[in-house]
Amino acid sequence: MECRQLDGKRVLLLFLEKSNPQRTYLLAGLAHSSGADLSVNHGTGLGIPVSPLAVERDGFAPAMLPHLVGDDRYMPMAVQHAAEVSWCAPMLVDEVPKAADSVPGFLGGLSMGRDGELYLMQVR
Repeated sequence: MECRQLDGKRVLLLFLEKSNPQRTYLLAGLAHSSGADLSVNHGTGLGIPVSPLAVERDGFAPAMLPHLVGDDRYMPMAVQHAAEVSWCAPMLVDEVPKAADSVPGFLGGLSMGRDGELYLMQVR
């Protein structure tokens, strides 16, 4: 999906810390597109910038979300998010936004390519 197609839609951001990519944080919000740029506003002020690569290369349809969950306790959360958002975008970040929720063990499998590609593994 292209960034411009998400304008005005809810998007789930999955933040993975560069220093420890196994730690996952979630934040859902309303997307705003201006050309090739996308930001997601969680209602806490300024929007969070989202790279086109996170959306177009690494992003995925929300129906996939429950298949990625590693820890069973997060399955209800995954099902709820899958029903409420239009797209999911994982992002490697240096610093996680304060509004994001920490969900250790949310992702069951993750691998990174040498050019920064994120490969999320289906575990269900």
